[in-house]
Amino acid sequence: MDKGIIFDMDGVIIESEPLYMEIDREIFKKYGLELTKEEREKYTGIPLDEIWLKLNQDYNLDQEYDLEDIVEDHVESFYQGLKESDIQLIEGLNNWFNKLKKMNIKMLIASSSFPKIVDYIYQNFNLDRYMEGYVNLDDVEKGKPDPEIFIKAAETMKLSPEDCIVIEDSENGVLAAKRASMKCVAYNGRNSTFQDLDRADLIIDEYNQSNFDRVIGLFNQN
Repeated sequence: MDKGIIFDMDGVIIESEPLYMEIDREIFKKYGLELTKEEREKYTGIPLDEIWLKLNQDYNLDQEYDLEDIVEDHVESFYQGLKESDIQLIEGLNNWFNKLKKMNIKMLIASSSFPKIVDYIYQNFNLDRYMEGYVNLDDVEKGKPDPEIFIKAAETMKLSPEDCIVIEDSENGVLAAKRASMKCVAYNGRNSTFQDLDRADLIIDEYNQSNFDRVIGLFNQN
């Protein structure tokens, strides 16, 4: 089967959002910001450097701060937080990976995160056993909801967009997938009330056999 599944990483492969939310609170406070959960969720799926550009526009950050330094501080905090945590792959994913591999369906990560973070997760969980690799922030010029990252992912797997399914957990990610002319599965493990996932072709809340069959069924739909 000449098909592929593209996985977002945070919130789709690993449940990193609770850890990131705590780190976000600390970093935002460090630079004079206190955002509500709803305000924070607006930026879900958007690359971190773009988030800080938007925060600077929206909240007029103190000019003594250099945005590149802030982003570097934020990325390093995420990286150290992940290394010190006991974070695991989301339940059921290993089973899905094994089934997809046996079916010869290609797999790849497409994440808006920074290279050192994506690479850490990729190496830490030995995802090269299943995956064709990954595409990250450094591989594209525009972040989600622009479709560039998913188009790049399809090219990496040597597949056409129509032969790919994206699994995402954010509104921006779903929009990017649909703009790339791909089927999209929204993984709503967080059951977020702040993310509009209705544009997805399918919404699931766990990686079980029933949902696996539903996802594979999308390959047969025009």
